[in-house]
Amino acid sequence: TYTFDNQLTYTYPKGDHNLTVSAMQSSYKYTAEAYEIAVQNLPYASHWYNLGTAGTITGVKSSYSQNTLESYMGRINYSYKDKYLITLTGRSDGASQLAEGHKWAFFPSGAVAWRLSEEDFVKEAKIFSDLKLRVSYGQVGNSNVAPYSTQATILNTPYNFDQSAAYGFAPATLGNKDLKWERSQELNLGLNMGFLDNRI
Repeated sequence: TYTFDNQLTYTYPKGDHNLTVSAMQSSYKYTAEAYEIAVQNLPYASHWYNLGTAGTITGVKSSYSQNTLESYMGRINYSYKDKYLITLTGRSDGASQLAEGHKWAFFPSGAVAWRLSEEDFVKEAKIFSDLKLRVSYGQVGNSNVAPYSTQATILNTPYNFDQSAAYGFAPATLGNKDLKWERSQELNLGLNMGFLDNRI
């Protein structure tokens, strides 16, 4: 497993204006391989170094699984006199375990805030030590499904063939060719208030 993250931030303050731009990139990869052989009646204590000498091989199996996630993100923060604040964010994510044509999705978000406590008419009232009105909206995604869920799988099944035991294959799961990002969204409205030098 590895995760590789990079972030670049640029800040540009000028007078009453303050601008911060951030760019981010992330790569994630997970790979798992497993091999197993089970035996009985080893003639001597060779452990797993000479399994071919065992009297009986009771099982052999192996497995492989891999999934990757690639992400690109950008954010802009802007404020004017620390009174009017805007944040815009966008991220694009690609997940290998989703269906072809549905692996990538874009998730936007944004927020605006008005720090009323910096306005003269609020300062003159001498009631609030902090007063901020804010609203935000954003979308997030979820790709937390098992790898290869888009593919049909089979299982080994025993059956009777001419009065003898035999093995064949049968469907285990059906593949989902429409598997895509689960998307959720949220809207927040808030009012922050502070009194008595923010003691309350």
